[in-house]
Amino acid sequence: MILRPYYYGARYCLHDSADVAISFTPLRDGDEIELGNTQD
Repeated sequence: MILRPYYYGARYCLHDSADVAISFTPLRDGDEIELGNTQD
């Protein structure tokens, strides 16, 4: 899964096993997040 940034604001991403009481985008090992021009 490749996540693209929101048009406004940013996603709060944590590993899918995180035990937190807030809303977040779950990530699994091997997921990629696009962060602009960071790849060669």
